[in-house]
Amino acid sequence: PSSTNDPIENLNFLLDENQMNASDLGHILGNRQLGSKILRRERQLSKTHIRILSNYFRVSADLLL
Repeated sequence: PSSTNDPIENLNFLLDENQMNASDLGHILGNRQLGSKILRRERQLSKTHIRILSNYFRVSADLLL
């Protein structure tokens, strides 16, 4: 992923690479609306979200911190 320290940009990169969208993100996290709220920066990624996403995408949790 990109060399940015912005977790949301890194998350967007992961979604793009996997041809996924905000709805897919919400599905992974178990709440359809949550994906778009996170991408619009209305909600923060929780530790639980970060753990789920790092496992799902097989990336270091540091990318999302």
